[in-house]
Amino acid sequence: MTVLDSSSLKFWESFETLGFLMVLLGVVFEGIEHWGKFKKGENVRKKRLEKKGWLVLVVGLAIELIGGNMAWRISDRINAELLATASRSELKAAQANERTATIESNNLVLQAKVEQLKARRISVKQEKDFIDLLKFSNKGPVRVLVGPKDSETEEYAREVRAILDESGYYNGRTNNIEYGDFNYVGGIGDTNEVLPLGVVVYATNNDALSMNLPGVKFTYRNGLTIMSTQLDETNSVIALIDNALNKINITPILGGNNTFLKPGEWAIFIPQKF
Repeated sequence: MTVLDSSSLKFWESFETLGFLMVLLGVVFEGIEHWGKFKKGENVRKKRLEKKGWLVLVVGLAIELIGGNMAWRISDRINAELLATASRSELKAAQANERTATIESNNLVLQAKVEQLKARRISVKQEKDFIDLLKFSNKGPVRVLVGPKDSETEEYAREVRAILDESGYYNGRTNNIEYGDFNYVGGIGDTNEVLPLGVVVYATNNDALSMNLPGVKFTYRNGLTIMSTQLDETNSVIALIDNALNKINITPILGGNNTFLKPGEWAIFIPQKF
């Protein structure tokens, strides 16, 4: 709406009001003519008043009609412009919301990629909590295996080995990490893509259900053999370790392997991340 439109609307609304007032005045004249008392011999004056009243009434109606029509046209045009402006504003708002959603989606993708590129590390708090959780638990040797390695994998394996040693789970000597041609290609029931580390036992899909490994349970579901650990009266070291890792927000992948483990063996396997 322009300033000119606003001024024109006010003018024609005032014009319409003027016409309305003239109509009222004309009606007053007509009323005086019909109800007023005139002396004998004042017919000429009465006729003159009648003509004036009629003229004022007609002109007032014309002015009111013209003013009202013009005001309606201008008002209709202003409303159309306001509706068009509102539609454009809604479209711009929708486009802005869409751009915002796209930016947020891209940020989430970027954050996920950044998270993937971050090196795996064990924080001081995680280390302390892990040691406290296993302070009075059953002890036993725990192997740490590393296959294809890089600096990130090797450093993470050393940190895992360190918290195990500090918790009393030595494997012959401190800092004992086994390197070899180990490769994780998916264990029993493993469909996860995120793999900080794996708790791997010797098993195959064929013999897993019949195995009797303390603290380890195998179930068959949807065509897959699923491995899980459970804390029980056996105080199984594998179950204690898996439980403690989960409690410090390191979620191991549980799986079976029959290439670099022998029957009855289990280990923590550190795969490459990159």
